[in-house]
Amino acid sequence: MRDVTNLVVLPLETLLALLSVTCNTVIVVAILRTRSIQRPSMLLLGSLSITDVIWAILSAYQNIKFFVLKNPCPEEEDVEELIVGVLCFFSTLGSLAMISYDRLMAVSNPLRYRSQATRSRTIKQIAMVWVIALIFAVILSGHNQFPSVASKFSYLGSAVSIFYALTIVGGYIGVLIANCRHKASMHLYGGPMRMVLKRQKKIANTVGLILLASCLTLLPAMIIPIVFYHLNSSIPSDATPLKPLRSIFITLNGLLNPLLNYGRDKDVRRTVRSLIRCQSCSQEVRHGGDRDNGQRHRNLVCLRSNNIVTVASH
Repeated sequence: MRDVTNLVVLPLETLLALLSVTCNTVIVVAILRTRSIQRPSMLLLGSLSITDVIWAILSAYQNIKFFVLKNPCPEEEDVEELIVGVLCFFSTLGSLAMISYDRLMAVSNPLRYRSQATRSRTIKQIAMVWVIALIFAVILSGHNQFPSVASKFSYLGSAVSIFYALTIVGGYIGVLIANCRHKASMHLYGGPMRMVLKRQKKIANTVGLILLASCLTLLPAMIIPIVFYHLNSSIPSDATPLKPLRSIFITLNGLLNPLLNYGRDKDVRRTVRSLIRCQSCSQEVRHGGDRDNGQRHRNLVCLRSNNIVTVASH
């Protein structure tokens, strides 16, 4: 199993991590640079992409360190790595909970949602999620220095995680119920209201696919250590070699999120293409300018040589 981990799992996870960093960074840059798509739903998805970028960088760093140091097997996490892992865990759950609640409000009452869901309010919600995640990450990572405080916060962290999970599940169940209700009464709405409902429903379907991808990738990451523990009657520390196998599912989830976001949202596709087109155009202009400067320099040299010859002949 160690050979499979070293030769297959770790290189594959490193490749997935690099792809995840690239794709999520493109999505985040597109959202930050284009104000027209900075809707509450896109800002929340951008927060989720930032979480995926941080986790992918951590995974790539751990794997590269493993290959450079030539360790026989993956070691326990450092304090910094534990902080980043806990930060990504709570920020991912918090972002998914906020996204589910946002979609529930948007589909249930679109008119009220358009008046209440503002950009500033969404940014405050994102900041609250990250502050909570940072607090838990710092305190839970200090379990060796402050065991009593860390143990109390571990129970609080479990409660917050359960609250996030219930919000995610309940929010999406509410979205499904609201979609069924609107589908039955769609003929009663006018043209503008019908367009708003269709747009919100499409975004809700994208969020549903992201949640489904999270379940299909994160659940195996949680189930594998439990199965290993029960089959081999080992203690959690003996499951350390399974850490790369768990991590690869989480990294895969971070790669699927931006791909689903790009494939399902037309505005995101248009923005990403325009950014890539602008970058290629700027490079062509820069290279063209360099060529023009070089040609101008050669022309000046030729003129100077002609002037010298002309003076000598006179």
